[in-house]
Amino acid sequence: MVDVGVGKNIEAWLQSEGFDTVAIRDLDPRMSDVDALELAFSEDRIIVTMDKDFGELAYHRKQNRCTPTEDGRCRKG
Repeated sequence: MVDVGVGKNIEAWLQSEGFDTVAIRDLDPRMSDVDALELAFSEDRIIVTMDKDFGELAYHRKQNRCTPTEDGRCRKG
């Protein structure tokens, strides 16, 4: 998931490298950080961002906890 503050060129590069990207600017450019974090967590995505607050937000919401699975995904909990 690519945050609004990340350049479109980074988004394009990720797509050209085969990453399944979703741009927050295409979903809702005014989406709150909390909503973006919850959406990313529910879709098992990471957030590519320039916003330094996401790490602290994830930590305080306890959404940074996962256990890697054999296929490289994140098992919540």
